[in-house]
Amino acid sequence: QEYYTETNEIETAPTISLASFFDNWIEDMSEQLPEMFPKKEDQEVANAVLTVFRHRQDLQLFKKKEIYIYVREITGCDTPYLTKVISVFRNDFLKKCRKLAKEGLLQFDDSEF
Repeated sequence: QEYYTETNEIETAPTISLASFFDNWIEDMSEQLPEMFPKKEDQEVANAVLTVFRHRQDLQLFKKKEIYIYVREITGCDTPYLTKVISVFRNDFLKKCRKLAKEGLLQFDDSEF
């Protein structure tokens, strides 16, 4: 995306890769856990999900069901409870991702994701 500087010169806005955005989002969510999830149990589940996200390159899990099973094993929570936490994350991620994409600041062709 192009924009004008104070001297009316045209510059290109920097873009961020989807993988970098995701890494930054994970760290932001880690810092916001107490505000997003006031209950300690919710925070534990959310932290387990973020741990899976942090180590996504190391995982051989590609199916949603397998990821749910893995997080349930870590936390001992039921699937509906896990789904509730993941929905909060999903909504926040999509909102922020769409905003950057709309502004032309997000690069989608990231093979490292």
